[in-house]
Amino acid sequence: MNCLKYIFFVTLALFVSCSDDNKIDNIRYYQSEVIDFNVYAGSATGANKIVTNRFDSTTVFISLFELYTTDATILFDEGTVFINQGIIRERSEYRFVDSLLYISTGGVEQYYGRGNEKNLRVRQHYVGYKSTGNTITLFQGPAKDLITLEDAIKSAQKTKVPVGDTIMWVTRVSYFQ
Repeated sequence: MNCLKYIFFVTLALFVSCSDDNKIDNIRYYQSEVIDFNVYAGSATGANKIVTNRFDSTTVFISLFELYTTDATILFDEGTVFINQGIIRERSEYRFVDSLLYISTGGVEQYYGRGNEKNLRVRQHYVGYKSTGNTITLFQGPAKDLITLEDAIKSAQKTKVPVGDTIMWVTRVSYFQ
């Protein structure tokens, strides 16, 4: 009987030690929203903020938006992050600083999102610049959590917003759980 108890406890110990406590799960894309739409017009005193209630930012920036599909996933595994967006697959080293996620690609570390390995918000910024009488030129904004007027101007490859010119930007947040 002692031998049977011993075999039972050894078997139980093996099952517990081999259990899937360290199971690695993908987090999956579930929605995106456009936030933080800003428009500034150049004036003699500098760039002045314009009320944006009547503008639809998505009509300007939709061609730049990174399209996540419902099968897009992010997997964190021992210092490596795997980002799967259908046929596009990325593999990078990563680290969290507080709740900010930074990924390293080719030895260059850059901001990617905010959250943790179970719940992540990927923030992407898009900038539009319109010179007097011209169409809007679109730019990818900086890889950072928050964008400022100065960041937007730099992204548009300008040093200021001259009289008659307009600069705008929007942030798109994509949620993964």
